[in-house]
Amino acid sequence: MYSVEIKDIVRDIYYRNIAHKLFLNTVDIYQDKNRQIYERLFDELDNYPVFDMLYFDDNPIGMSGVNDFYWSQAGVARVGERAFIFNRNFVNFRKKENHIATHLLPKQLDYCIENKIHTVFVSMEDERRMKFVQRIVYSDFDFNMMPYQYNVCPQKDYIREDCSCWQYISVKYLTENREFFLPHR
Repeated sequence: MYSVEIKDIVRDIYYRNIAHKLFLNTVDIYQDKNRQIYERLFDELDNYPVFDMLYFDDNPIGMSGVNDFYWSQAGVARVGERAFIFNRNFVNFRKKENHIATHLLPKQLDYCIENKIHTVFVSMEDERRMKFVQRIVYSDFDFNMMPYQYNVCPQKDYIREDCSCWQYISVKYLTENREFFLPHR
C-alpha cells in the first residue's frame, strides 16, 4: 500500500509550480484533446476553492478540484473538476484503491458540506468511461448516474452549445434540497 498525501495547489505556490511543470512535461505524451483547458487552468486556479494534487509515496499522481463558481444556482458544485493524471503508468487505476477520486473526493465532499453546497456532481464526455468510474468509485460515495447528457459549461450569462459542454453526470445530494438543474438532451 502507498503512503498518500494531498497537496493544496490553490494556496501553495510551490506545489502549484510542481503541478504546472508536471502538466507541461506530461500533456504531449498523452496528446490530450483538452490541452487548452488545462493550460488555462493554471491561470484560473485562484477561482477554485479546492484544487489538490495527489501523491503516492512522494510521487505526484494526479489532481482535481471543486468548481462552485460556474453555476447561476447557489449550492451546486462539480467535484473531480479538471481531473488530470500525471503518470498513467504508475499504478493500475482500474483498482478502486488506486483511483485519484477515491482519495480526493472525501476532502472535496467535506469542503462542500462545510460550505452549504447541497448538490455535487462529476462529469465526463465519454459515457462508457463515466459508467466505468461510476461502478468502481462514485457509487461507493452514493453518487447516482443520470440518464441524459447535461450541459456542464458555465451557466451564468448564457448557455454554450459546443459539443464538449454535453457530458454524462453522476449526482450526489448532500441535503434534502433537490433544486438542481442543468440543461439536458
